[in-house]
Amino acid sequence: MSKDFIDRLIHNMKLADMVSKAAPWMVEGINDTQKNVRYVGVKVKDDWLDIFPEGNNLLLKFVIDRASAYIEFYLANKPPFLRITTKRFGDQEKWETLLGEFKRKMKKDKTDYLNHKDGVGNLYALVKPHLK
Repeated sequence: MSKDFIDRLIHNMKLADMVSKAAPWMVEGINDTQKNVRYVGVKVKDDWLDIFPEGNNLLLKFVIDRASAYIEFYLANKPPFLRITTKRFGDQEKWETLLGEFKRKMKKDKTDYLNHKDGVGNLYALVKPHLK
């Protein structure tokens, strides 16, 4: 996985007007645990409002370490940010798939939560107390 691939992914998200703000590449960690990271704020549009009410912030953290790449989804309303989930991805992934799978999972978990069928791995139950 390369920075160029993730930069192209973020560029395509910008073209679709999905990015509110994107930070430059940074290095996090010490010595052998150093990772290249890039933070991207996602615009919460109308199709997200049934999951995240207006005024909530969704943040993506792209991480490249020596062996792999993954993306972390955060609810970024106030520090400390709440990490919702982490997903590994490869060179064949598209941003539409990454965000689409996350949105589908959140919608399903919200439905289960509202129907009192939520279980231990329910992401919406984790996020609900922190929503605005």
